[in-house]
Amino acid sequence: MIEQGIKPSSTTFSSLLMACSISGNLWHGKVTHGYIMRNVIEADIFINGSLVDLYFKCGSIVSAEFAFKGMPRTNVVAWNIMISGYVSVGCDFEALGVFSEMENAEVKPNAITFTSVLVACSRLAALEQGKELGIIAPIQAVGTSFVVCLSEERGTRPYLWKRQGKALR
Repeated sequence: MIEQGIKPSSTTFSSLLMACSISGNLWHGKVTHGYIMRNVIEADIFINGSLVDLYFKCGSIVSAEFAFKGMPRTNVVAWNIMISGYVSVGCDFEALGVFSEMENAEVKPNAITFTSVLVACSRLAALEQGKELGIIAPIQAVGTSFVVCLSEERGTRPYLWKRQGKALR
């Protein structure tokens, strides 16, 4: 592509980084990141998000943190990548810390955010903290009264249990 004089787009770089992430190829991901930096290519939210995801999936947590902190702008997707990245590598306390930072930045969490935070709370046996973070209330606000539970015997996948009119404990 480059040899033919075609300038790669943001989508091209994001796709390359995603391919490196899926294959676990940190070296090629770093080469792509280096090319972006050397050629002063403006890294948008897609490139930056792909970088954070790559570094987490390849186990390079410090690089993921650095890439996230270098983002000129963040949105709920960027915050979700960071939270789910920490959860994926077992850094549950850090995931909850990023969730708190997200709230302080006044970014509205979505269902993906809550799912990742619930996994972290589940693994930390921090159900009370999950309630304090307000995860249960938004889920109940959808109309039908359901509670998300994370079952240890079924792994850490979320399951919905219909409330029987009992208080949550």
